[in-house]
Amino acid sequence: MSNDKAGIYQRVLFTVFWVIATFGFVNDEILPFISSLRSPLFFLLDFTIVGLGLLTMRESRWAMVSIGIFTLLSLLVTVILNGYSLLFYINGYREFVGIAYFFPIMRYFNNTEERRARFVRAFDKNLYIFLVIQALCITFQFFKYGAGDQGGGSFGQNYSGVVSLSIYAVSFYLMQKRVDRNDFFNSLWANKSLIFLLYPTFLNETKVSFLLLPLYFFLLMPIDRKMFMRIVISVPIVAVVFLLGEIVYSSQESGKNDFLSKEYLTEYLIGDIEDPEGDAQYNLEENSATDLPRYLKFVLMQQLDAEHPGHVLTGFGVGQFKGGSHMERSSLADEYDWLFFGTMPYALHVYIQLGVLGLLWMVFNFWVMFTEHPAGYGRRNKNLQLFFVLVVLIVLVYNEAFRGPEFSFFFASILATSWLKTEPAAASQSTPVLKPA
Repeated sequence: MSNDKAGIYQRVLFTVFWVIATFGFVNDEILPFISSLRSPLFFLLDFTIVGLGLLTMRESRWAMVSIGIFTLLSLLVTVILNGYSLLFYINGYREFVGIAYFFPIMRYFNNTEERRARFVRAFDKNLYIFLVIQALCITFQFFKYGAGDQGGGSFGQNYSGVVSLSIYAVSFYLMQKRVDRNDFFNSLWANKSLIFLLYPTFLNETKVSFLLLPLYFFLLMPIDRKMFMRIVISVPIVAVVFLLGEIVYSSQESGKNDFLSKEYLTEYLIGDIEDPEGDAQYNLEENSATDLPRYLKFVLMQQLDAEHPGHVLTGFGVGQFKGGSHMERSSLADEYDWLFFGTMPYALHVYIQLGVLGLLWMVFNFWVMFTEHPAGYGRRNKNLQLFFVLVVLIVLVYNEAFRGPEFSFFFASILATSWLKTEPAAASQSTPVLKPA
């Protein structure tokens, strides 16, 4: 009966994943008249993810603790301290469903050998199909729209950053399973299709791809005494791929061929606006909204804290980035629409809503995801975990990929399967199933 139950959970999970992963492109490019279905459909998907999480979290004790802390903290801050309605709270809670609930679901599928074997086999197959679909979708978007934010792949327009991170995460996960540490370069060539399927990340406007590319190759290498020599040999390969990507990207960015220059990067990351609030407000009124440079937003948090004191510790409540279509926006979002518009680094996304306590919960939640492992799988896949540590650091200061369920699915599922079998000598030692390493 338990095996049948696990099979049902797995089918539900992959159904949820493919709806999330493809609705955007289908809506944008094929069936635009289904736009009205997006909100109710994604509410149902979020509800399903929570339901699966509740059914499986008993096998992931620390993840259950993390979800409990987040639920109590967000309810206290949103409803009691800031006086928002339960409906407003539920709508805001949904933005954290992916990063909070996917991990216990994935842990459930890895807690027994039988579940793990079946799940990983289906998971790997679905991930490869995902990469192929992104190549088709982003290539189509590239020829239709150019190298812009519309290149969000099957996620749809305005998901370029999320889809690029997802492509690198998926390709790296699949590739590191196939790399022969004793025959590194030949094994790379044997799996060249996974490297080739990275090319869509250079057909949209996601500049972080130029950082992820060298990390991808360097962290595929075994961490040992020969790593330096492998890096020396790999540099020309990375340089060629990097140059080709830069040429493709720059050819579509009129007047921005120097986008790797110090001047362009300074303007892109920090900006050169003497009055950022006035400039952004003017553009909003003229229906030409300005997405302020993301690192400038860190600086402007001082203004937000000064104008609304007393929220540093607990924030303003979840839901500040929701509403406007079917639900009313918060008064804070109306006042700071010039600041909240566009890409918000995930650290600020959490801080604004849950304050310093929310940031502490976020650190704890990531700690759980990086340390909790099933019995018999206590050995770290160091390369994979290091790659994802760096991805977390990038997201915290670069975009809000963890805000939705799209990237959170890949992140949680790959981390849950990233542990290797314990060596026989160590296997005799007691390794608790639900205890962090």
